[in-house]
Formats: sequence, structure tokens, C-alpha cells
Amino acid sequence: MNSAFAAGEWKEVVAADGGSFDRLGQAIACSGDLLVAGATGDDDLGNNAGAVYLFDTANATQLRKLRAHDGVAGDSFGASVAVSGTRIAVGAPEDDDAGDASGAVYLFETTRLDEAGYQPMKLVASDAAAGDEFGYSVAIGNGYVVVGAWKDGDSGDNRGAVYIFDASSGAQLRKLTASDAAPSDQFGGAVGISDSFVVVGSPFADAKGVDSGAAYFFDSASGNQLRKITAIDGTTGDVFGAAVSAYGGKCLIGAPGFDSNDSDTELGAGKAYLYALTTGSQVAQLSPRDGAADDRFGSAVALEDLAVIGAFFDDDGASSAGAAYVFDLTGVQKHKLVHPSPASSDFFGQAVAISGRNVSVGVPQDDPSGSSSGSISIFDISGSAPDLVVSISGQDVVLTWIAAPGATYRIHHSSTLATWEPLSGVLGGGSYTHVSALGEPRRFYILEEIK
Repeated sequence: MNSAFAAGEWKEVVAADGGSFDRLGQAIACSGDLLVAGATGDDDLGNNAGAVYLFDTANATQLRKLRAHDGVAGDSFGASVAVSGTRIAVGAPEDDDAGDASGAVYLFETTRLDEAGYQPMKLVASDAAAGDEFGYSVAIGNGYVVVGAWKDGDSGDNRGAVYIFDASSGAQLRKLTASDAAPSDQFGGAVGISDSFVVVGSPFADAKGVDSGAAYFFDSASGNQLRKITAIDGTTGDVFGAAVSAYGGKCLIGAPGFDSNDSDTELGAGKAYLYALTTGSQVAQLSPRDGAADDRFGSAVALEDLAVIGAFFDDDGASSAGAAYVFDLTGVQKHKLVHPSPASSDFFGQAVAISGRNVSVGVPQDDPSGSSSGSISIFDISGSAPDLVVSISGQDVVLTWIAAPGATYRIHHSSTLATWEPLSGVLGGGSYTHVSALGEPRRFYILEEIK
């Protein structure tokens, strides 16, 4: 299968000490050139104690490795990560301080990491209990740390809860629950924060059918629930709210179980929705042009002035190799991103992050340092050329794009994403046919706008 995207440079980072089943990239977050990546299977402190790695995306180098100062086997430190400025929050939902899998979050200050004896703040819920999985999701911003405990509930009924902490002092400020909470909703399965708004996913709520899902908006200062959001076309099994990201007055919500025909033939194709935080009104619906059954598009989302959406079961190149998509905020697909050497069950796209024009994609079951050791792909999408659309005609690959008036273009191709060669001359139109391309090795294409 040939792939096309209008992205430029591709880089990859792996852990310097990576090992089998570390699953680096299961959770990622970015701020500027800093990339934070969880590896829940790291065994330095015991089997699946977990670790977090910090990378510089500008030069694709590892900066340091973080571990919990009191970490033990089974904590899953790194299951969730968030970063804002100089603060990094790391979830360890299987931590046992208040009972088996009660959970914890560690708050690191990057300016203090070199201090002798430095230990991060450890956050736990004031009413922590076994099985809550506090730290399953985490977000940080506006002076707050927001933590999901998606299995919180009386008698283990998994209604879920979210806690807000002061990011400076570590003090718990309030506990959030849904006004219409019900058993097994798992409110807190995903969280986000932007300005004064906290967004909480409740993927197994039943508002539009069993496990159709919902999301809730709260005021971060008061803890008041502002509104409940459900997908306008939501239905059974969509798990709307499985992933959320908030930025700049908008919120992106994934529904990886979405089935456009409510039939088994498209089960889990997935969809994402963009909303205005102030009004709750829908801004756009986002679907990939090549979406297919069981892609799980919407299982991971990230938002800045572009939207990035993971589809870790996408089969482009190999079964469940995975993909990620970039959209503008009107819902127009700009890029499809894939690994240059896809392999079955890599799960490329299980986590995504964006900072400026750098998109990072977690590949937790990639095998660079052993089976499922994990990696992160970093794409520079700063190019201004329009997105390429690929279609097949016999043995030919037909590339089309929306050409700007008076603009000229050139097609480049590569088999590795490491080096690129011109394929076409200068083109004035919006299409190009690569003749007999299906008889060649796997090929990637990018479109250059000539200025």
C-alpha cells in the first residue's frame, strides 16, 4: 500500500535502556520541544513499576528518565502524563498506598530535577479507596492538576470521579462527579483543562444507548457542572468521551466505537467531535477519508490550532499497525501519518500530542529494543502544501490535491521517509499519476509547493 502525506521531516525516539514490554509511548504529552512519554512496563523498580522519559523533539534526544521515588512492582507509573510549563504530572493508577489500585499522581518540577534528594509531590485522593485507579487520566493547566479516578464509586460500582488539585501546593481543592452519575459510567476516563474549563469524559454512560458515552464541562474554580455533552448522532457502543483534549476555548472529543450505520460492518470505525467550551455548541465533526471498520479513530486526541487524532487499529501497511490524522478546526483532513516501517499490532496512534507544528505519535508495541519496547514518531507538519489524496487505478497510483490559484507544485517520493527524491517536474494542476507504482516497493509521497 502506498501512503501520502504533506508532512516534512520524520524522527523517532526510543528509550536508551528500553526493553521488551516496556511499551514506551503508551501515554505522551508535549510542551514546546519537551516530550514526556510513559513506559508502564519498565521494570527498574519491579515488574511493571513503570517509568517516564523526557525527550527533546528538536534533536530527537533523550534528556532523562523519571521514576517514582517510592515506586514498586505493578504501579503502572506513566499510564497517563501531562505537562504545562515546568510542571509534569504522571499517573500511577495501580499504586497501592490506599489499597490495591487506589492510585496516585506524581507532580515533578523540571527546574528541580537536578537537585540532590529532590522528590516530586505525590497526590492522592482524600477519600482514596482500593480499585479507584486514581491517575488513570491526568491534565495540567491554569494552576491546576486534574486527575481522573474512573473506577471510583460506592461498593466498587465504577461511577468515577475527578479531583482538582492546586499545582503549586498539591492541596486537593475539590472532587467532581456527574450530576446524573450511574454505575459503570467510568466518569474520569479522560480529562482536559483549558482556561477556566475542565472537561471530563464518561465513555460508558448510557445517554444514547448502552456505552454511548458523554462528556461534562465544569468550571475549574467553583467545581460547578456547566453542561453535559452527547454526540448529536450518538448511539450504542460509541464510547464518546474515551479521549478528550481542551485548548483555546475548544474541546476535542473522541468516540472510537462510532459506527456510522449502527451495524457490525463498521463497528469501531470511530469519529471525533469539536465543541466550543463556552456554549457547548458543536463546531465540527471529524472523520478520516479512508476510515474503515475497527480502526478506532478517536481513541486518542490532541488539540492546539490543529486537531490530531489517533486510529491505532488502522490497517494501512499491516494489521493494526495504526495511523494518526491531522485536521484543521473546520474538520478538513490535512494529513494522514503512518510509521515508515509499519508492523502488525504496533498500535501507532495509541497516544498523540501536538506542540506547534510538531506532532508526536506513540507506538507502544513497536519493537526497536525488544518486543513491544515502544517508540515515539515525531513529524514536522510545518509545510504549507495541501494534503495529498491517494487513489488506485490499475497498477497506477493517482495523487490529487486542491491546487491554489497560480500555485505550482512538485511531488517527492521515498521508501523510508529518511531521504526524498523528486518524482515529478513542476506541476501547475491538482493531479499526478505515478505509473505502475504498485509494482514497486512501498512508497510514500509528499507535495511541495514551489514558492
